[in-house]
Amino acid sequence: MDPGTLAAISAVTGLVGAAGGLFAAVAAFRSAGTAKDAANRAQEVDRRGLVRDVATVANNVIAETIRVDDIGNKLKQAHQTLATFSGQSGGSRPKLFIDDVQKKQREVVPLQQEALALLEKRETFSNSNEDELAQLLAKMEGYLVQIRRVKEKFIHDLESVERDNQMYREKAIKHT
Repeated sequence: MDPGTLAAISAVTGLVGAAGGLFAAVAAFRSAGTAKDAANRAQEVDRRGLVRDVATVANNVIAETIRVDDIGNKLKQAHQTLATFSGQSGGSRPKLFIDDVQKKQREVVPLQQEALALLEKRETFSNSNEDELAQLLAKMEGYLVQIRRVKEKFIHDLESVERDNQMYREKAIKHT
């Protein structure tokens, strides 16, 4: 073959290779942009998930504090009934039990108020970064654990006091 033909074939091959490289570079650039957009969308979805989780746990804090208050009121009433049945009405022991219940009810109120305040300014915490949202979520989950411990204690105590009340009722019925 003629050296000029070989040079032309080499030049054309070089141009085709260069064009292929250019297309590969453009495709890689587009792929990187798409990957970056996908990563940004995934991060935004994660952040929105954290916002939703914070709001959900804050609502649970509020709901559980309401339950604690309701169960606490039933427990106080049960203690008053027990004091009446056992002849200790007006004594210091029933008052101590009732005061303890009221103290625990008051202890959960600030947690409820903080959860309410957080939900009222949802737009503010919705714009927080992931670290701030994770801290808020951990804080609200901690509050929820505290409140549930109080609720479980109230439920346990209420069951115990109601059993005692039932025993006194049955004795009273038998003696009449």
